[in-house]
Amino acid sequence: VFMLTGAFPGIRNALVAKGWAENEDRVSPLWDLKYALLQRDVGEQGDLQESQVTNYFARNSEVTSKVGLCNTLSNSMNLDRVNVDCFYPRCFDMNNPTQVEMFAEDFKLTTAACIVRRFVDQADAPGARERSFPREALKVALEVCR
Repeated sequence: VFMLTGAFPGIRNALVAKGWAENEDRVSPLWDLKYALLQRDVGEQGDLQESQVTNYFARNSEVTSKVGLCNTLSNSMNLDRVNVDCFYPRCFDMNNPTQVEMFAEDFKLTTAACIVRRFVDQADAPGARERSFPREALKVALEVCR
């Protein structure tokens, strides 16, 4: 027996296709699997019977929220010298002043590198002088990249 709180038609359809029965009474304690959008819809983890399973676990926001995953990956980089940028896109916690500064620097460097790359890519193209960046913009981009 399963119970869903929230709109999860794909999960509902998959469970029904596998032969599960749905308990639609949201306050009923009779279920084996409860899939909820919000953790409060599951109730207290300590009140669950041993046979009941939910889609939540303690401190799950460390891997299930964007900012939680960002901070977890950042911490793993500091602890284990893991280069997270090799397997996960850059991310920043915009509530953390240090990471806001890191974002601003990363943004400046990325923008400057794009300007230099576009200048080099267009250097030999017909009409490149007319479409090129102003020399001052290129000079600033090169300074940022150094």
